[in-house]
Amino acid sequence: MAEPINNKSLWQLAAFLILVFAVLAIWAINLKSSWNANKLGSGRSSQSLAEITSDFSKTLDSIKDQINKQSDLLATATTTVSASSDSDKQADQAAFIEDLKQKINNNDLATTSTSTTDTTTITNPSSTIPDMINPGQGSVNCPQYINCMPTIDAIAPNCQIPVGCENITIIAY
Repeated sequence: MAEPINNKSLWQLAAFLILVFAVLAIWAINLKSSWNANKLGSGRSSQSLAEITSDFSKTLDSIKDQINKQSDLLATATTTVSASSDSDKQADQAAFIEDLKQKINNNDLATTSTSTTDTTTITNPSSTIPDMINPGQGSVNCPQYINCMPTIDAIAPNCQIPVGCENITIIAY
């Protein structure tokens, strides 16, 4: 025998059906509006489709023409460059070698020099290395921690752990 439907499931079924009918009604209203729009523009659709296809074909033809022109220019440029490049390379190499020989003979290469200035600033080591490890605990030059706390009106501290102190030094923030 069929079990009686309780009140809760009956309300759920009713709410579901109302929701389905509401969605279908909204869809039908929008669908009706789109059919009306198609009826108004149906006389123009074949005409506009022909215009679009002709414009598209014209655009494709102009693109093909431009590609053909560019490929022709590229082909003529590569043949011109390849024919003259060997003789130009040899002439450039010979001129470069002659220039080097002349500079060596005049001793121009030996007299040129460059100078650089070092503008490195040295910070106070006592502010970056607060506590040194005792000689019995490890390397003498490795701090226990480095204070990397930002301060106001001061230069930012150097928070780099010294080489060899990676397992000893701790960065404190």
